[in-house]
Amino acid sequence: MAASPLMQPTPPSPVGGARRVNESGAGSILMSCSMDNAKHVYALLQCLSLGRKKDQLVRCDIDASGLYFTAHSKGKSLQIKTSFASDLFDSYAYHIEETLGFRISLHHLLEGLSVFGMSTLASTSVTWSFDESSACFQMVLTDNGILAECAIQVIVEDELHDFTQGDFERSFEGSVVVGRVIIQSNALQEVVSEFSDLPPAAPVVIRMHPNNAFQFQASSSEGNSCEIDVAKASPALIEYDTTTDIESTFQWSLLQEALQGLAIAAETFIRLNAQGYCSIQHMALVGSNRAFVDALLCPDAM
Repeated sequence: MAASPLMQPTPPSPVGGARRVNESGAGSILMSCSMDNAKHVYALLQCLSLGRKKDQLVRCDIDASGLYFTAHSKGKSLQIKTSFASDLFDSYAYHIEETLGFRISLHHLLEGLSVFGMSTLASTSVTWSFDESSACFQMVLTDNGILAECAIQVIVEDELHDFTQGDFERSFEGSVVVGRVIIQSNALQEVVSEFSDLPPAAPVVIRMHPNNAFQFQASSSEGNSCEIDVAKASPALIEYDTTTDIESTFQWSLLQEALQGLAIAAETFIRLNAQGYCSIQHMALVGSNRAFVDALLCPDAM
């Protein structure tokens, strides 16, 4: 079976200077897109949630290829990116040539999408647009003939608190990948559910062996431990390849957040590089298209 596609690169940060507007430009509305099913959008964005903070800001980068929302953990040890390629939408229009970037409240995005209630997400259609003149990300939601509008103020310039886009990708791609596995997401979810009672700071080791198993091992300060092997012959494994023994340790709370995408994914692609960095890509099916949730983790310095 062909391997899942590699991680999609994060779009570059917005470039200063005069904007060049495409012929189809629409005044101060720089982007507009629509989708008939808000449930898909909600589920993908929810994968960016880090804890339960209502003030969490995520970065949004937009260009002609789509929208990319990125979240970073407080200690910058974890990056999660949700990609909305333009072909996921029923309609998509982007009216400038440069990449557009800003910060936006994740809580307000999720709250706006669920304005009619969680049970109606699948029947709610959503239209997104960005108005440069007001620096507002606008949503229009329709369900059963009822219309709701939501405008979210964004932070267009936030250099003091900005985290350089692409640093995580460079850290991972700068070292050779020595282990990779593609596994059915529901099977991996069953594996990690065994660790659900671990304390947040517990270390979890991911191991890959050339001739043996793909392994998760966890231990707690109370002396309890749990080790789960996924055999190479397991039907849940779609692809497995490692050239040497490799292991890396991660804090459970960060790994747990990186694995949030398992709930909506069909396949999950895990890679370890020689420096111990871990890439986890979840591939979700959205109608006849695919959407991706990408996580990159720094190894725990223990």
